[in-house]
Amino acid sequence: NIELRPNGIIVHLNKRATRYSWAIPFYKLSLFHSDDYSIHSNGSFLRIQKDDLAQKSRSFINKILEQKAQKSTINPF
Repeated sequence: NIELRPNGIIVHLNKRATRYSWAIPFYKLSLFHSDDYSIHSNGSFLRIQKDDLAQKSRSFINKILEQKAQKSTINPF
């Protein structure tokens, strides 16, 4: 799951009985679109496979990019 927050995103991962959360501020966030979607920050990355919900995923990623662009114009540093 990916949660959109005012200053970044939080990626939630479940592995067996453990839940991991990865908070990424917009100024460290990089998104790549190729055969899969990739989320990069501080040398770490997460690859998301495209599936039948690719259109929904694409609209959500566009929301993330719009918020990131808006935050970078308000406070570039």
